[in-house]
Amino acid sequence: MADTKITALTEDTAPLTTDLVMTVDDPGGSPVNKKVTIANLLRTKADAIIAVTQASHGFVAGDVLYCSGANTYAKANADAAATSDVVGVVAVNVGVNDFTLCTSGKMTTGVPAVAAGSVLFLSDTTAGALTTTEPTDVGHISLPIAIVTENAVSMIVYSWRGMEIGAAATRDTDVDALILGVF
Repeated sequence: MADTKITALTEDTAPLTTDLVMTVDDPGGSPVNKKVTIANLLRTKADAIIAVTQASHGFVAGDVLYCSGANTYAKANADAAATSDVVGVVAVNVGVNDFTLCTSGKMTTGVPAVAAGSVLFLSDTTAGALTTTEPTDVGHISLPIAIVTENAVSMIVYSWRGMEIGAAATRDTDVDALILGVF
């Protein structure tokens, strides 16, 4: 395969995290060809990008996930506390059974087309979705997930704990009268 242009190679449209990629390590001007798995290529020092294998997951870049069982994930939804404990955002759909999960840091895939500086919340109407509209229904969860740094290009994902939206306080006129000393 010597002297074959990359553009002449057959495209792998369903790479697995165990597939290999060639790299050129150049420590001080002495290039050495090496290999790396896609899983290790996507890993960061803080493991903010996690390679996941889950049969027929169906996720796409930008889907927000929660842990739904032993090493399994489902689309998160802010309509209930049980489905709103977000563990990350899908960074790359690597294949039918593999994806990468961004738990924090910069993402450049699956970024919504909204203005830079927009706060993205976990949606309470569409499972797995990000929205600029903060949930307001009683019993739903307000959970900011990311801030867009460039419209449809990049966002910073961060980990916060959601807050359940409670009922509005009501005034009791008898209590008010007691407090004010008026009867």
